[in-house]
Amino acid sequence: MFSDTLFKRLAEDQPNFTEKVVVIVGDCYDPNLGLSAEDEELLVANIHVVIHCAATITFNGPLKRACFINVRSTRDLLLMAQRMPNLKSFVYVSTAFSNPNESLIKEIIYNCHIKAETLIDIVENLPESIVTSITPQIIGKWPNTYTLSKAVAENLIKDYGKNMPISISRPCVDVVIHCAATISFNGPLKRACFINVRSTRDLLLMAQRMPNLKSFVYVSTAFSNPNESLIKEIIYNCHIKAETLIDIVENLPESIVTSITPQIIGKWPNTYTLSKAVAENLIKDYGKNMPISISRPCVGNNIDIIDV
Repeated sequence: MFSDTLFKRLAEDQPNFTEKVVVIVGDCYDPNLGLSAEDEELLVANIHVVIHCAATITFNGPLKRACFINVRSTRDLLLMAQRMPNLKSFVYVSTAFSNPNESLIKEIIYNCHIKAETLIDIVENLPESIVTSITPQIIGKWPNTYTLSKAVAENLIKDYGKNMPISISRPCVDVVIHCAATISFNGPLKRACFINVRSTRDLLLMAQRMPNLKSFVYVSTAFSNPNESLIKEIIYNCHIKAETLIDIVENLPESIVTSITPQIIGKWPNTYTLSKAVAENLIKDYGKNMPISISRPCVGNNIDIIDV
């Protein structure tokens, strides 16, 4: 890693800089960041600057995971930092979307309807099935578990960071390249819909609020419309709307979804190709007036780019 161009200038100025690098084993999912007692004391005694940018950025991930990684780890690190005698700076990397319900984000910490300790207590002590069932009530007006967890963590900074040299960074996104997908051709329709369709919709809704957005690239597939003998650089209509498909897989038992999958996919050969076709139509419906394009890579050297 240290042979990378990123470290070239540093290596020229301080050829032995790697001798100052100490690797610490930890896991932000675990209490106290998964640190051993010895490593914790090593950090407390020697650290001058803390930059806390570790996070799970899965928008609709389980609330338990979002809380442990984004909230509890922040609290535990703040408690550790309070004991650092040489601390010069603590930088918490949040997100520009920690308060997406505000039309104008000011450089203040907005109050959240749930305290960090309350949220931590819930996810630590209730069965995960119950936490999952009450997640919509817990996140309230926040669109997903990720944005709520970052808002809660910002309030931790306010509560635990008093009299500390602390700051919050809220980075924004200028370019979105959405290529995450499940590519299991005949996988469960529910999984294909959640990963390939619902995530695209949620990311588009988020992108609509990005004031500095320069480009949104959606990576589809050359096989999103396999029934067409010639694929043109247009978005082909699909027999089922994204919202209809999402509503079906969110609300019907999986056994029923599985039984009606052949009827839902219709002339598409599998769940994967249908999900990508539906997602392309999402781009058309939600991407109006956005700097957006669709890439349809093929297994080979040809790539179609569609400007929407």
